[in-house]
This record gives sequence, C-alpha cells and structure tokens, in this order.
Amino acid sequence: MMKLPQTSGVPGKKSPRATTASDKSRPLSPPFETAPEVKPLDSGILTKEHIEFVSRITGDKELHTKLAEFLLLTEWRTDARQSIELDLYFTAYQFSVDIGFSVIKVVSFLDLLRDLHSKVAATSIEDAQRRFSESLLQLTVPRSPTDPPAIFTPEDAKRVTDYFVQTYFQHYRLYQYTWQNEQPVHTDDRRELIQTAVQPAPLVAFITDEEWKAQLEAKRQEKIAKDAEAAAFQSAMADALRAESGAAVDVPPVAPDTIRHLTEAAVSSQVAAIKEAVKQKLEASDAAIIERRRPFSRQ
Repeated sequence: MMKLPQTSGVPGKKSPRATTASDKSRPLSPPFETAPEVKPLDSGILTKEHIEFVSRITGDKELHTKLAEFLLLTEWRTDARQSIELDLYFTAYQFSVDIGFSVIKVVSFLDLLRDLHSKVAATSIEDAQRRFSESLLQLTVPRSPTDPPAIFTPEDAKRVTDYFVQTYFQHYRLYQYTWQNEQPVHTDDRRELIQTAVQPAPLVAFITDEEWKAQLEAKRQEKIAKDAEAAAFQSAMADALRAESGAAVDVPPVAPDTIRHLTEAAVSSQVAAIKEAVKQKLEASDAAIIERRRPFSRQ
C-alpha cells in the first residue's frame, strides 16, 4: 500500500513540526517576493515544502523549471520521457490548485500519480486501477482509529477519480508503451488463402455474333428438314400399304435413327449451302478489316 511522503522530505526522520488538522484545510500560501531555499530530494518525491515553494511561482515557465528540478527531471528539454512525465505532474498540479486543494491534499494527490506512473511499464491497466482504488480508499477512509486521519473527503475522492479516469487511465496504454524498453512482437505464420477468378478462355476461341447466329439458323433449318423428311416418309409408307391392301393402314412411328439415315442425304445440300454463305460473310468481313488498316500501315 502506498505511504504518504515524510513532511520533512527525509525518510526515517521526523518532521520538525507535526502536521496538525489545520494543515489539511490550509490553502496554498499567497506569493511573496522571497522564499526559503528548498532542495530536491534524491527520491524525486514532492513534499509539503516543495508544494509551498511552487505555490509562490506565478509564471508557467518558471513553474515548469522548478518542478523539473524537484522531480529530478534534469533532461526534460531533450528527453521525451522526462518531458512527458513533467507535463503529467504540471497538469495534475494545476488541476489540484484550480479545485482548491490544500497543501497536504496536493502532496497526496501528486503522490498518487507518482505511485502509479513509477510502475507503468510493468503493470497492467487492471492492476493499476486496483492499486489506485486501494490507495485512494486509504487516504479517504481510515481503517482503524489508530490510522492517520483521512486526507480526502468523499467529494474530493470523486474529483480525483474522475481526473484519473478522464486523463491518465484513458491514455494508460500509450504511457505503458512509451516507458517499456522491450516491446512485444506478435507473429502469425498462418497462410492466407485468396480465392481468385477462373482464367477465361482466349479470345481466339470465341466466335463472332454473325457466326453464332448462322449456327443457330443452320440447326433450325436442319431440324425443319428432318421433320419434313420424316413426315414424307411416313406418308409414302402409308400410301404404299394402302395401295397393296386397298384399305387404310395405321403406320407405326418410325424410329429416330431410321429417319436420320433417310433424311441425311436430303438435308446435306442445304447445310452445305448455309456453310458456304457463312464462309463468304466471314471473308467479306476480314477483307473490310484489312482495308481499314491499310492507311495506318502506310504511315
């Protein structure tokens, strides 16, 4: 569980003056011309003396510089991580002052941020949120009569929670990525199967619209001829049987194979004539295409 920083700034030593209940509600001191010298600690933890000192600073630039000095962020102008961390503390400090936190509340509020951010690289967001809740609860509700008095009121705890949820935890994974020295690499050796379209046949395998229509017409004429030959054959057979018997005879239907052999000779001449007509049309079309290309070949 997080421990509150020593008011004297030196671990293991007691403060020259014990913190009283009035200190928790005492607002920040107004600025004045001279201030006592306050040196940063080796741990980089902001104490009551540091907050009282920076509360007298009016300019943002000077406040940035002094916070960086107290937080031991000596290379914040060139180091990206130190610059981001300084902005975290600067924004949190401005928020705590704007809502009227006392000195001890500002110290505890910034210590919450320090405790979370110091472990951002190795702590998941779920564990960080759980740690934050436990630390804030300890500062709000004492567990026993012997524990120190509460620092935050329930209203203060709600404000602190809203601030961390809307700022730090919203970008927690970005901070975690920035502060991790080794980034995880995820590999996937699965092969992607992409369904492609079937390769179409070459254009030379297709026929023109005129050829297709000519083939349809040839098939239609062939069918008409076959039907006519079949009807003529059945009529001739019926006449022959009628003449021999002198009476009408019902002629059974002729098998299709028999009709095909009988009508093959009759329709062959018609099919040959149609093929000859298609051939002439194709030759005329090829001649026209060659004639249109001649002006370009001459150039």
